[in-house]
Amino acid sequence: MLADSYFSRLKGLMFKKEIDYGLLIRTKLGSSIHTCFMLFPIDVYFIKNKEIIEKTTLNPWSFYKPVKEADFILEFRKDDFKIKKEDEILIIQNNQEYLKVLRKY
Repeated sequence: MLADSYFSRLKGLMFKKEIDYGLLIRTKLGSSIHTCFMLFPIDVYFIKNKEIIEKTTLNPWSFYKPVKEADFILEFRKDDFKIKKEDEILIIQNNQEYLKVLRKY
């Protein structure tokens, strides 16, 4: 799911009991995030120039500011999706397939 409007970024994954998808957030005002009102831990990937620059795991009611600003933030339920730092990410915006991971070997 892509969150690129003010309200979709604001709501994010708050109040969700279960998810079977990831949330891709287009950053506009900074890369800091919070997990207030979230009901489960998440893995968070920060993407800059199509590359994972940082990854963290957050429990509910946490705050996090990455070392570098990101273009996108990708959130999944903890341990649901494995992406490695420096993997290249392709984001397709003209259809529903927003994300493709290109592994670096």
